Amino acid sequence: MSNYRLFAAALMFIAFCSFAGEVEDLHALAGKQEYEKILKLTDQDDYPQKNTLRVMFIRGVALAKLKRNSQAIDHFKVMTENFPNQAEPYINLGVLLAGQGADELARDALEKANTLNPKVLAAHENLAELYLAMAKKEYSNAIKLGGNKEKLAWINNENTAEKINRHPDKKVLLENESLAKAVLLGDLEKWRKAWSDKNIDLYLSAYSQNMKPENGLSLSVWKKQRTNRLRTGGNIAVNIDSPVVSILNNKTAKVSFIQKYTSDYLSDVVKKTILFEFYNNKWLIVSEKQEGVL
Repeated sequence: MSNYRLFAAALMFIAFCSFAGEVEDLHALAGKQEYEKILKLTDQDDYPQKNTLRVMFIRGVALAKLKRNSQAIDHFKVMTENFPNQAEPYINLGVLLAGQGADELARDALEKANTLNPKVLAAHENLAELYLAMAKKEYSNAIKLGGNKEKLAWINNENTAEKINRHPDKKVLLENESLAKAVLLGDLEKWRKAWSDKNIDLYLSAYSQNMKPENGLSLSVWKKQRTNRLRTGGNIAVNIDSPVVSILNNKTAKVSFIQKYTSDYLSDVVKKTILFEFYNNKWLIVSEKQEGVL
């Protein structure tokens, strides 16, 4: 099984977990990986909420986990008809179609999910993986037809995740907006983790030399202030919810999200917008703006 399919399957299970709260019996069975029991229960005509979004979604994931992919595809197709405004069924339909090599249909489903709810990270990540898989096929064909092997061979020879995170020709990915968003979200996650881990060097490396601190400080003074704060105090945890990415042009982008910060002394939830510039094959932070406490 390719890296793409494994990655997609993992996201499919995460999406399922987010729906499971109201159906405790099915949730418990899924936690035990008892997918056959889920199917037996939901096969019953009198099963409560049998045709609701949550129950149908759990049943679809159970089918996929049992490798009944054709049935799962048919099931999620029905869900997109019954719940046309919900992104999650389209995501899993796209994942399953991609696993069967139906790239164009998978792309349509994932792009529909992005349109319905651009805040669902799983849709962006799966779509980025799919675009790269499609590019790999096309570039392989180009090489067979006499294309420039030195220019194109990296698509075939490198791991997909590595291409997104470190390839020197990352600017090629920015020609597609969905790929650009995936790259940006990856760099945003590195910033969040470095902050949570109090990794000062990695945290500060996320900022551009053009960074303009919101409080009017010079960049050098701001960096000293941030370094002192990270070196003191106890543990901290930073989490990001509902990121919305806007690619403004080929050099700038912004991300708005809900930031949850917890330390030994303070906890807060704020809405934040970060402006990025693309420099030296990496998205770097130019400004941060806190837009209110939630």
